[in-house]
Amino acid sequence: MRLKNSSAFLLLVLGGCSGAEFSEPPMPPPSRDERADDEDQAPRELAGEARATGEDRPPVVMLSSPEEGARYQPGASITFEARATDPEDGGLPASAFTWKVDFHEGGKVYAFVPPISGMARGTFTAPAVEGAEGPRWYRIHLQVKDRHGNTSAVFRDVRAQEPSGDKPSPVHVR
Repeated sequence: MRLKNSSAFLLLVLGGCSGAEFSEPPMPPPSRDERADDEDQAPRELAGEARATGEDRPPVVMLSSPEEGARYQPGASITFEARATDPEDGGLPASAFTWKVDFHEGGKVYAFVPPISGMARGTFTAPAVEGAEGPRWYRIHLQVKDRHGNTSAVFRDVRAQEPSGDKPSPVHVR
């Protein structure tokens, strides 16, 4: 994999977030579904993967952006956004969120945005990739942890837009 314009490799916007942590908190191991990188599989969201301690229930996560089935063009900004609630305590703050983004290409996985906590919304730029082999997509992971240590994890795939003979039209990825 070789990136065009590597200076645009990563743009991460910490919208309205101050004091974000850049340490690497533990992420759950990938589920069997996450490891399946078959080209014919439709993008999907992992729902219901949650771990609870004791009688307390895990957070409920709503991943609002990107939308299911979203596609990107090289150079496009991709925004990720979510909210979460704890069944016992209500809405959870951004400090409960840990995001990471992986780039998948032809059966290989590359860390693109390392785990980052303290934000409910962010943006990154999908750079152009020269000599791409096989299907390409970004998998945006989110883990949310409540004050009792219960976690829920979801992910969303954003696949590359298929090339066409016509001049590509702009794609808005929310």
